Amino acid sequence: SLVALTKDANAIIKRAAQKLPATLWYGVAPQLLSHAAHPSKDIEKGVTQLLARILQVHPEQALWIVTYLANSRNAERAKVGEAVFELATHKLMRNAESAAAANDREGARAKKATADTLSTARLLFKQLVNLATTSGSEARDKVRLSTFVPDARRAEGLLVPTRAALTAALDAGGNKPQFSADAPRIARFLDDVDVLNSKARPKKLT
Repeated sequence: SLVALTKDANAIIKRAAQKLPATLWYGVAPQLLSHAAHPSKDIEKGVTQLLARILQVHPEQALWIVTYLANSRNAERAKVGEAVFELATHKLMRNAESAAAANDREGARAKKATADTLSTARLLFKQLVNLATTSGSEARDKVRLSTFVPDARRAEGLLVPTRAALTAALDAGGNKPQFSADAPRIARFLDDVDVLNSKARPKKLT
């Protein structure tokens, strides 16, 4: 029956989710995003767990994908995006505590720093989206970014989401996918922002 086939398919995907490296799942992240907020709760749960795992392993690249989901205008999809951030951050903090208990101070610091980066990006991008949807005054030609995005200064070091930076390539042996080590990063946001007046509104805000 269709129910039995669906159950078998979910079991296969669940086993694959546990065995296949997160880097391989990263390659099909767009397909995973398309199934966020799926009518089937089992599929939605599986997608959430997979995206959280990808975010843990490749936080710098995957946070841009998950941020898109978390700021969706669709409330259900946005809820899944928030759940992915929560799950990934929670697991990273637990791993940091385990590393600290094992006297692995370097590992603990690295995992906590990654969790902090996710929390920072999550807050920062929401502020930027809110700024994009704020109606400005025709009389103003300059504004202070810090007025609307108080956490802008915390963007230092975040990966610039170019296609090359977000694409994993195979290593010299043709085995393990790797990301570019010299991808551009955000140095800082200038606080003084010029406002360009226009009657044309953006076609897409998020």
